[in-house]
Amino acid sequence: MRNHPLQYKFRLSALSLAIAVTAGIGAPAMAQDARSSGLEEIVVTAQRREASLQDTPIAITAFTADRLVDLGVFDVTQVANFAPNVTIQKQVGTNSNMGINIRGVGIGETALLIDPKVGVYIDGIYVSKTVGGVFDIVDLERIEVLRGPQGTLFGRNTTGGAMNVTSKKPTGELGGKVEASVGNYGYMRYGGSLDLPAVGDFAAKISYMAMETDGWQHNHYDGAPVQPATTVEDDLTSRDNEAYRIALRWTPTQSLSFDYS
Repeated sequence: MRNHPLQYKFRLSALSLAIAVTAGIGAPAMAQDARSSGLEEIVVTAQRREASLQDTPIAITAFTADRLVDLGVFDVTQVANFAPNVTIQKQVGTNSNMGINIRGVGIGETALLIDPKVGVYIDGIYVSKTVGGVFDIVDLERIEVLRGPQGTLFGRNTTGGAMNVTSKKPTGELGGKVEASVGNYGYMRYGGSLDLPAVGDFAAKISYMAMETDGWQHNHYDGAPVQPATTVEDDLTSRDNEAYRIALRWTPTQSLSFDYS
């Protein structure tokens, strides 16, 4: 049984605070607003090029940055709660190794020498092993979950599918944001990002996130540790995480750029 903490979120933009004021200005304007109030277009790169999610002929579930915040997703394993036919499990005894299964195809063992059957890509770079595959979500642009074999465009180890993670790039303009959310079980998450002004052809961005919660499973065992070097935690599902990210972009020409993060 899953237990999701109740969360309240607050956002503050570092550059602008816009207040939208609506008023009745006649039937033609209302009709125009009705036509433009459709679903937000989601751009994905599942086919190695930017395209609308609706025009991409792949079984894909995409999460934008705002959607991830609204769902309370703070690490990649929680994406499975909202993507159909996807399960993501952490290896027993560690919080850094994960096994992904899509449509029943994946890996149940997260040993270092075993290749996964679902590929994970971060900004187009393949993560070859599941060790260290669990990471906190910090300033991401979107996450795409592709179901079914993806060997044509993504290569090996994508028999079950692929997870494509895209981070936000530096803009070269001064700006930033601050976000915070609180909830029950002592849940608190806060963080932000800062875009620095470009210096010549170089731009940089700094992001930070911290999250802590008391958890919702209490360990009633009060005896001695099983091993002398181990400790027994009272709250088995407690979290106390911090994550940092520094992104750099070099744009020597208008049609060429290099990213490092």
